[in-house]
Amino acid sequence: MLLHEYKKEKGTDNDPLGQLIIAMITAQEINQNQFPIYGAYVMGRNWFFLTVKDRKYCISDEYVATREDIFDIFKILKKLKNIIMKHFLEAKNPN
Repeated sequence: MLLHEYKKEKGTDNDPLGQLIIAMITAQEINQNQFPIYGAYVMGRNWFFLTVKDRKYCISDEYVATREDIFDIFKILKKLKNIIMKHFLEAKNPN
């Protein structure tokens, strides 16, 4: 499962990290902790990636979409798609 949160870069008092972690932990509980939960939040051009597993989480350093980081963002999203599809197929066919 991949969740995301977006906030504009300037003029926001919201906490996208806090909102995303709450959503990720909720999703983890609903799924009975079977799989890690992946997430991303974007503040303007800055992207951050998160993983929640067993009530522990980690956050990437920022990736800036207006620099060469855009290629890393694309690679991460593509890899996450493959990871999520693998978990989906395992859940669908547990044998």
